[in-house]
Amino acid sequence: MATELDSSLSSIASMAEQTDAAAAEMISANVFIGDESARQFERIGQFDLGRSGFDFDRAMANHIVWKSRLRGVLAGQIKLAREAVPDAHHCSLGQWYHGDGGERYGHLPAMHEIEAPHEDFYRQVLRTVESHGAGRAMRPSRRFKRLACCPRPSSPILRC
Repeated sequence: MATELDSSLSSIASMAEQTDAAAAEMISANVFIGDESARQFERIGQFDLGRSGFDFDRAMANHIVWKSRLRGVLAGQIKLAREAVPDAHHCSLGQWYHGDGGERYGHLPAMHEIEAPHEDFYRQVLRTVESHGAGRAMRPSRRFKRLACCPRPSSPILRC
């Protein structure tokens, strides 16, 4: 009986190691894809595609890339310095929101719906990076529940 139990425990430990390795590989791939997506958006942004106004899709993709990077941080696969994290005013959405977008659409209620979640997004990114760097990492599921990006702007803003 003891031999059978020992064999079962060894089998479970082996499966746990395999699962851990597979999860780490998935996180690495996720980080790579996120970073590569950001690079591709940068390349595409160099071309005039006939669009006018602010590119919300690109801004949202940049926020998704940040979530991907944080998964890598929480998994211990990448390290980010506090200085690498922009604040909500310096990402493309923040620059637009506090610049041309705010001037043109600041009177619309939908504009005010963007600000708080966007500010909170970067506050949570920074807290995650700082906590993990100081060895006070939170469980990823709890952190990511708080890390919701800003809502998609309503149609009057999207037409800008």
